[in-house]
Amino acid sequence: MAEIVITIDGPAGVGKTTVAKILAKKLGFKYFDTGAMYRALALAAQEKGITAEQTALLQKLAGELPLTFNQKENTFKVFLNDRDISELIRHPQIGMLASTISQIKEVREVFWEKQRKLAKEAQRAIFEGRDMGSIVFPDAPVKFFLTASSEIRAKRRLKQLKGLGKDVSYKEIYSSILQRDKQDSKRVIAPMQPAQDAIIIDTSNLGIENVINLMYKHISNKLEDLGMDNREEKTDENSHSLEKDETQTLTTLYNESVKNLQPGEILEGKIVCIMKDHVMVDVGFKSEGAIPLAEFKDRKGNVSVEEGDNVEVLFEGVNERDGNISLSRKKALQILTWEKIAKLYEKGAPIRGEITARVKGGFTVDIGIPAFLPGSQVDIKPVRDYDSFVGKSYSFKIINYNPQLHNVILSRRQFLEEERERLKKQTLSKLKEGDVVYGRVKSITDYGVFIDLGGIDGLLHITDISWGRIGHPADRFEFGDEVKVKVLKFDREKEKIALGMKQLTPDPWESISQKYPVGAHIKGRVTNLTDYGAFVEIEEGVEGLIHISEMCWSKHLKHPSEILSVGDIVETVVLDIDKKKRRLSLGIKQINPDPWEIVMEKYPVGSIIEGKIKSLTNFGIFVEVVPGLDGLVHISDISWTKRVRHPRELYKKGDKIKVKVLEINKDSGKIALGIKQLMPDPWAEVSEKFPVGSVITGKITHITDFGLFVKVDEDIEGLVHISEVSYEKVKNLEERFKVGEEIRVKVIKINPEERKLGLSIKQLEEEEEKAHWRKYLSGNRKIKLGDLVKTKQNNA
Repeated sequence: MAEIVITIDGPAGVGKTTVAKILAKKLGFKYFDTGAMYRALALAAQEKGITAEQTALLQKLAGELPLTFNQKENTFKVFLNDRDISELIRHPQIGMLASTISQIKEVREVFWEKQRKLAKEAQRAIFEGRDMGSIVFPDAPVKFFLTASSEIRAKRRLKQLKGLGKDVSYKEIYSSILQRDKQDSKRVIAPMQPAQDAIIIDTSNLGIENVINLMYKHISNKLEDLGMDNREEKTDENSHSLEKDETQTLTTLYNESVKNLQPGEILEGKIVCIMKDHVMVDVGFKSEGAIPLAEFKDRKGNVSVEEGDNVEVLFEGVNERDGNISLSRKKALQILTWEKIAKLYEKGAPIRGEITARVKGGFTVDIGIPAFLPGSQVDIKPVRDYDSFVGKSYSFKIINYNPQLHNVILSRRQFLEEERERLKKQTLSKLKEGDVVYGRVKSITDYGVFIDLGGIDGLLHITDISWGRIGHPADRFEFGDEVKVKVLKFDREKEKIALGMKQLTPDPWESISQKYPVGAHIKGRVTNLTDYGAFVEIEEGVEGLIHISEMCWSKHLKHPSEILSVGDIVETVVLDIDKKKRRLSLGIKQINPDPWEIVMEKYPVGSIIEGKIKSLTNFGIFVEVVPGLDGLVHISDISWTKRVRHPRELYKKGDKIKVKVLEINKDSGKIALGIKQLMPDPWAEVSEKFPVGSVITGKITHITDFGLFVKVDEDIEGLVHISEVSYEKVKNLEERFKVGEEIRVKVIKINPEERKLGLSIKQLEEEEEKAHWRKYLSGNRKIKLGDLVKTKQNNA
């Protein structure tokens, strides 16, 4: 019997082992997994601690390796020293080490000889492994080189290892395959490549049965051409038995019962693998279908499915050449969508979709297929911002559709109108006065809020929002807010509904007197400031007024903002309650004792007190009499005699000074104080000390255009009017007089009430001149006219 060897070569994961086993059984050949030899050597080396760099030890170990194979039915076992290592050698780490060891020339040569020896012993054998057709058995009559994409190979190996109970990941296996392919393709000794006469089969999109049938056909034809037909060795009975066994084996291993499918059918499949460009979907056929990944992406480019998901796909047919099935996710969705549109249109039911873009006259809507939404049908109310609808999902009514023209027209407006009418009927059927209902704020006006109760609106008037004061409804509500309201009035005929919110709680003013009696101290929040006072919210619906006059005992406020701000929490005293008018009068100053009572008791008029200057103004000095109560020293009460233009000439803020209480007026809130009253009025003695007609000496303090101010005593100043300076006309007083100069003057007028002392130089000179002439005349009885003229000229 002639020796027949069939080689099956290719990278890991292409299905070499599976098809080799089945073909061996189908043909009655012995099966040898040569890759298992390198894996067994890798396992033995690892257990003995031999590294890939110890070439001599590996070569010796390969020659002595006690390796045996056992093939029974559908199993192929590898034994090392009678130990079953079939599963151990399938681990990815062993595979990587085996790939490294297989690059050692001396090791490969040892195994090549062993493999040729096994072939001679078997006579008819299938050798599965790398380099079988190109190196080990170059004269083999039939050589196959199987290949597949890295993703498919990784998926197959994962399924194989998971079936053996191995805990490995797809990522780990995929990485291992890529790395091993790289090593095998670059190794110096027998790099992985198909033999020149090898039959190359890409198994990426082929089922196992397709691959086997294709290979069996090639084998039969080749052996027949060579006159080496294997079938003559079998009897008809054996052939029949073998053929029956083959069919049963394939059925058992893969559960591939052929379905009677027709192109155009929509099937439900399961995603078994998502690859770089394709998605593998299992629909229960003999092989999986590959669908372009793009058909599973959304508009943003994101993959919308995961492995294990069930999806509906369109069966387009079977490729007669390679047995692959053709599936389409996109076409299935389109067909299903058109069927859905037809059903919903007939029922008058809405369809859900997303507005994807604005187009001329309206929008494009994604409902599984592109549909058109006219701009006039996007909403019930007028639209200001059409772009705000893009990217949002809504429900629509189908107005019209035409599958042949791929045309669908939608209306959101019609859906909203019908939905509103449905809700309206539902609401009206059960609504009654006194009901407490929920709704959403639809619009806000100056006079109230319209609430959508479900297809029909009710008005929540501003006066029914709160028991308290409301500035504007917008202060309390926003569009879309969910609110709880009470139905106050319902005119079913006119479909008018009056709503209330404050009616949900008792009127707080009913128990106001018991809760906040007059004299009670209560806290509240300042809500508003006016010229006449501050409004304070005590609780929801209860607001009181602190009049500006009730804010401070002493200080006359121009506006409440001087001491209060909106939002402040203040303690107040209840002064008065008018339940009928819903008015609550409050006070702040009453928190502390009335300082006026203290002042009138402790510091009556005439008292002398010491206080701190709180402030200086152009009209006087404010001095603290008691904490919280100031008195005023008017500028006219600072000094009896000094002419004070501004108090800061003499005092500064913070100074402590003594003052005399001149007047206390609680009604007007004024306390008059004086400083000059602490000492006697020097003007009271002026008439006696400087009587009219007396001549005195004084010092010029300052010179003005209208006269000279002359200091005649410590606190007394008099005025020499310019008309009283000389009989002759004086144009410039500063040319004749100097400040600080002492002069003699005559007192010509005194007015103590007005603090005025009139002085004269002219009258003094006139009087002295007359006295001189009288004296002169009394001593010279006889005198001539010429002497008088001469004397006059001399005096001048």
